[in-house]
Amino acid sequence: MQGLVCEKPSVDFRHKPPRSVLRVSLSSEDVVRTMLFGDMEKVTGKLRTGDELLITGEAKQFNGIWWIGKPCIAPTAWVGRLRPIYPGKPGRISADQVRTRILPLLRDAIPAAVRWIEERLSPDESSAALLKRINAPTFDLAELIRWAHLPPSLAAGVRAQAALEAVAAADLLRSVEAHRHRDPAHRLLQLPTLRSRAMQIPFRLSPSQCTAISEVAEHLRGPDILRHTISGEVASGKTACYGVLAAAVVDELVATGEDGCVVVMLPNQNLATQIATEFATWWPDISLALVTAETKPDLTRTRLIVGTTAILNRATPVAALVIVDEQHKLSIKQREALVTSQTHSIDVSATCIPRTTALVRYGAMGITRLEKGHTDRTIKTTLWEPDDVRPVYAGVRDTVQQGDNVLVIYPSIDENERNKLSTSIRTSLGRWESQFPGKVRSIHSQCDPVAQALALRDVATGKAQILISSTIIEVGVNIPRLRRVVVIHPDRFSANVLHQIRGRLAREGGEGDFDLLPLNELKDETKERLQILVQHADGFSVAEADLEQRGFGDLSIGSDKQSGQNESFLIGRSVKPSAIAQLIA
Repeated sequence: MQGLVCEKPSVDFRHKPPRSVLRVSLSSEDVVRTMLFGDMEKVTGKLRTGDELLITGEAKQFNGIWWIGKPCIAPTAWVGRLRPIYPGKPGRISADQVRTRILPLLRDAIPAAVRWIEERLSPDESSAALLKRINAPTFDLAELIRWAHLPPSLAAGVRAQAALEAVAAADLLRSVEAHRHRDPAHRLLQLPTLRSRAMQIPFRLSPSQCTAISEVAEHLRGPDILRHTISGEVASGKTACYGVLAAAVVDELVATGEDGCVVVMLPNQNLATQIATEFATWWPDISLALVTAETKPDLTRTRLIVGTTAILNRATPVAALVIVDEQHKLSIKQREALVTSQTHSIDVSATCIPRTTALVRYGAMGITRLEKGHTDRTIKTTLWEPDDVRPVYAGVRDTVQQGDNVLVIYPSIDENERNKLSTSIRTSLGRWESQFPGKVRSIHSQCDPVAQALALRDVATGKAQILISSTIIEVGVNIPRLRRVVVIHPDRFSANVLHQIRGRLAREGGEGDFDLLPLNELKDETKERLQILVQHADGFSVAEADLEQRGFGDLSIGSDKQSGQNESFLIGRSVKPSAIAQLIA
């Protein structure tokens, strides 16, 4: 708004921080006030009664008086013009300082930006053709950039910025295209033992498992190296699927006399040991080795290597196939460390990380979905309010009285000042024990393996019914008759971790309850993230929603950023997945 200074303001140093009240008379004869905090003598000292003033901010009325909140005094040269607002960095540089530095550079920077962008876009489409396709307000890229900073009208500025986001989306699609490139396979797999290896498993595979195995096998037989994802619910039988594929590839390597091995990498020792034991039982004729931090087998002639990331520190034969289970637990560098240009790779997860979900969505990676497990189950997910402790406890008591088991998850073992957690496993254990004497056990990463095994055995045999745990329980642990899971401070966990925990429920089939109990008021953004679990029951839908909320990070090859703001050449501005979807449509 534009007006005249009513009187010269003075700085009041009696308060901290110092403040100045500035009264401005508008053309409507109304008087507005604003308060400037800090020593503003450099600004107010130049003002005189009757000086013309241009001020921006939020107008609010208090006790009949209009005040301008978050005020900014602007040069009168901006009267009648749109003034760009750039993000500053608190304590480093203000938004005004950013604008002061950027605007004088635009004249020389825009031509350089145009050249840089055009070099990155598809050679099959000019920038003018792209701008026309996305219905930009101008088909001149230089003018579009100029309008994004200094638009002739508000509508033109909004459209110019949306069009630039679409141009950035086109650039991201070029990154996706790079992932689509596949080297021709030097060896064409036939996998003749696929069916016989499946028949050796001591249980009948479900139709969904058989379909998944056949689908991935068909891709493995193709002319190009495979980059693929298997997505399936917890307890849907993913292990048997990728195990059969691994065994069939090993058979072919042995039959053809070729060097190489198959590697199955898992996030922790317990799960790696469990999978290695299952494979060794199912297929005792296969040369198999378990690799963890505690084991150092000779891998020279080993054909099937199962282990943790300790594999990365061992000398292994060249891998013909690398399978990474629970891929969201490992970084991109860890997952790709053993992958060469001639290595097929399969990532496995119930809830893929946002970057993988984006690559699948945009066609850069194939996916096979296990739609259904061996049992039918219905899980009710509830997001409680912080003062709903009593009904949650009542639900736990009902479950225990029915003879079923309960799992309670805490994000911290001890009270953690840094994370400001008011409750933890150790501080809450006594409270649970007092409510359910003799029925409570606890496990966490600081327990020795023997203590963990005893606690799990007590719950499995019915000696105890409530297990207090950290996320050590997230993968690879099966608790019989588990009908209720309570997560304390669910805001401390990602959506995919919460879904993995939810997957522990009702493994035998039937119904289960998944209770999310925050102990503090949640921000709207956090509530939205937790509502993903309430609204979506399957892992693929959870992963899709997680992508929309968290962002897919950086899609370029070699990047290790798997989630977060969608990286593009628009610094500080995230490209929405919907902008990419519109280009693909």
